[in-house]
Amino acid sequence: MAKLTVSNAHVSYANRSHNWLRTNRNSNRIRAVGGVELGIESGECFGLVGESGCGKSTLARAIMQLVPMDRGNVLIDEQILANASLRRMQMVFQNAQSSMNPRMTVELIVSDPLRFENRCHKSERADRVTQALQLVGLEEAFRKRYPHELSGGQLQRVAIARAIVLDPDVLICDEPVSALDVTAQVEILDRLKEIQIDRSLTLLFITHDLDIAAAICDRLAVMHQGRIVETGPTAGVLHNPKHAYTQSLIAARLHAKCVVEP
Repeated sequence: MAKLTVSNAHVSYANRSHNWLRTNRNSNRIRAVGGVELGIESGECFGLVGESGCGKSTLARAIMQLVPMDRGNVLIDEQILANASLRRMQMVFQNAQSSMNPRMTVELIVSDPLRFENRCHKSERADRVTQALQLVGLEEAFRKRYPHELSGGQLQRVAIARAIVLDPDVLICDEPVSALDVTAQVEILDRLKEIQIDRSLTLLFITHDLDIAAAICDRLAVMHQGRIVETGPTAGVLHNPKHAYTQSLIAARLHAKCVVEP
């Protein structure tokens, strides 16, 4: 288990449509994340919700040091994240197939982090891959398959297996089921919850879907225009929202249900 803390996170990126303004250092930057504070307790499933473009994925990538922060800190168990502690975190991306080498088998994809980290011998790597695949519900026969031979749900299971094979303390899932049908979504969510409990994982779950957040998250933070506008227990946020933006999200959710189910 590990506590994950994000302190005063700011992330911006270049506004490439205004190259002529680059003489002004600040005028060619667009703020994606502005002053975010998060505290995720050990073993908690914490949801980050908000509409597309609000900065959720940018924040996740910044936590993983895949994009730089302008300022701010990420801490694991109260210690500022460094290269050594970064290994304690892994991430599952929204588009599983694009994050995989199409020329690698499932076995190679899942074992790749172990080889990169030089964690164990070849025989032990094979055992760790077997264990990871079992946890996500993939049979032994899948080891020799390639990404193009898998369904969307199977690809996402492989992505989760690759993330947990290093036995991380923190798992970040960025819209991991948004591209799947409802049946596959339920199966993946059930597996994630089982893995979280089995491995005592601290889970940051990012989604735009409030129903999915309600199904898996203990607490929620609502993000709007790069900032956190509301945080609290999942039931409290969804049934008694305080912020106007949260209220609008929930109203839109109810309206969509009425349209789909008249």
